[in-house]
Amino acid sequence: MSSLHVRPRFHQILATPTEDAREAIVSALEASDARCDGKSFPGFIKIRITEEDRHFWSPRQNLSLDETDDGQEVEVEHL
Repeated sequence: MSSLHVRPRFHQILATPTEDAREAIVSALEASDARCDGKSFPGFIKIRITEEDRHFWSPRQNLSLDETDDGQEVEVEHL
């Protein structure tokens, strides 16, 4: 019997330029009370549960940041 793995998926459009969205996400991850940490790479951000809050299975997410054609919005996706 194969196991089924289901990860949450979402697609969100933010009315802000890509760099502003990236900076806001990274700032939130760097907050002293954050229960997640992450790394920022060109085009995506990797988020995971902090080591002290990890259990047997702890979720992680890779957020894709894609600027819209007009450059005024950013599409944030987790696939």
